[in-house]
Amino acid sequence: MVASLPHIAPHSRRYVARRLLSGLFPTPLPDPLPPYTDLGRPQQQLLHVIADLEEGHWNVADFGQRLNPHGLPDTQQALRAYLGLPPLPARCGCGRAQV
Repeated sequence: MVASLPHIAPHSRRYVARRLLSGLFPTPLPDPLPPYTDLGRPQQQLLHVIADLEEGHWNVADFGQRLNPHGLPDTQQALRAYLGLPPLPARCGCGRAQV
């Protein structure tokens, strides 16, 4: 189910993501967050899939609002940093990355 998240229609993606987050993160993570490597493999997979979604999907599905109650970073860049992923390139709004 986690791997299929990017391919689910946006209106359904919110529901599926909320269910997956609730199931894999039943209680909020402590503050400060534990190292990403301390999370279970299914938790890591879900966060990686969410972090890799295109920015438009983040905006449509309000992923920040979905992550915050679980104690997770609530912006895509902050989530990517937590996972140890490089930041996404800045967007110019024209569909191409700025150089």
